Amino acid sequence: MLDEAWPGIGSLGRLTVLEWPQARIHERTAGQSFRGWYRDPDEGWVEVAGNLITLQESDLIRLEGLQPEQLVAEILAARLAGRRRILPEQALFFRQLFKDLALERLGLGPMNGAVVGPLHPSDEAAIQVPVFSKEVWYAYWHTRFPALISALKSRMGDEPLRQAVEEFLARGDDPAAGAGSARELFEVLARHSPHPVERLIQDSLLAGGLPYPTLDGVDFRRTGDGWRVTGRMVNQGQGEALCKVVLTTDLGQESTVVRADSGQTGRFELASRHRPQGVFLDPDHECHRLVKKGAPRDLVYFTGGAR
Repeated sequence: MLDEAWPGIGSLGRLTVLEWPQARIHERTAGQSFRGWYRDPDEGWVEVAGNLITLQESDLIRLEGLQPEQLVAEILAARLAGRRRILPEQALFFRQLFKDLALERLGLGPMNGAVVGPLHPSDEAAIQVPVFSKEVWYAYWHTRFPALISALKSRMGDEPLRQAVEEFLARGDDPAAGAGSARELFEVLARHSPHPVERLIQDSLLAGGLPYPTLDGVDFRRTGDGWRVTGRMVNQGQGEALCKVVLTTDLGQESTVVRADSGQTGRFELASRHRPQGVFLDPDHECHRLVKKGAPRDLVYFTGGAR
């Protein structure tokens, strides 16, 4: 599983797992006991140092066991982070990045892929912050950031993304190399990516913007030998929305990629010789965007009969 998450990372040979006891964990009162136990949401369940893994006693007596995929992600994140000196103030960013990359490669990325939500309106502001802001809390790392990594993987592909990270880490072998930084990593990612990722990094990661595209004005019209479908993708959020729009028909589908900047509209036109079924916005959840509660405008069904 470790090799599946990151080919060539090495085996788990000579691994030692140590339970780390906690004082007063079995007391009946709150405070330091299990009843009052609390961990910062950004902390992992395990700590990895080389071949040594320590688990807290409080985690071993939880109702839910530590899943092997999560353990693999923690081990991988520690091993990758140990290959190069990183700016201390960006250590959390890189640890979360490596963990989410491992989970993505294991097929355990966020359920909604690159899509964020639906969320309660009060939670939307909490995740629309720059990644290095002081206001980055639990909701960002566990809701927004995994969706960003999923979007980055969709743009780049698994292997180009992994190769970019490998190049970034390999620079640490040079004695003259300084501490690795996110800005340096972003430059390497842009160079390896087969599709542009600069706006995704700048708008959504560094600026904290979150696009909110919806379909509008979708029109199905019969032509001489088929159908013509037109419409708009309206971006009511912040940052570039770059999303696939798919027309499904009785015999196959047609698609196009639509772009809409902050507060702007992107138009699309699709044609098919076969009777349409509907128009779908980003059906594969590869476009980084917000979905609001009670107002999903991700699809428009054709209801015009068989004319």
